[in-house]
Amino acid sequence: MNVKLDGIDPIVKKLLPLTFRAHWPLWFQGNYKSGLAHVDLGPGTTNFYWLKRGKKDVIIAPFEVTRKLTLTTGIDNIHIPGSADNHDYLKDLDMYYRVTLTEQSLLIFNNSGCLHHFTNIIEEGVTPIALSNRCKHAYGSDPRGWMNLAANLKVWYNMASHFAGLASSGEETRKEEKI
Repeated sequence: MNVKLDGIDPIVKKLLPLTFRAHWPLWFQGNYKSGLAHVDLGPGTTNFYWLKRGKKDVIIAPFEVTRKLTLTTGIDNIHIPGSADNHDYLKDLDMYYRVTLTEQSLLIFNNSGCLHHFTNIIEEGVTPIALSNRCKHAYGSDPRGWMNLAANLKVWYNMASHFAGLASSGEETRKEEKI
């Protein structure tokens, strides 16, 4: 939790001077194509997402679009089922932002309030490596996230099982959720 992130920590402190990390930094690497389009359950965080290596296609839907979507509860998110490796759901969004992140880019967004979808772009055998640094900032959090954290026993069970696995085996990866 307290690891120094040179180059990122000063930006966090400048933009959100009173914040703190809400989660340990997460590294995303591997030869996978895409995750699900989702909103993280939070609680109330802003993601300082640094792409160390490679490229990623990123889609972010603003608050007002995200709130209108019907989303399914996962382990630690609410998501669009079947959105891994496809973007068919985009035709149903009134508006969204799409950007290609390149090496050494820093994307700052509300991961607990906005639908987001990351797809790895693998060129010339370069697999992307990214760091997710989630900091406490509750503005704009999706209320469904708070409700799931507060009252959904499936979420509590899944998170407890995940943390118990980390504590007992030291395993730092999570198996893909079967939906």
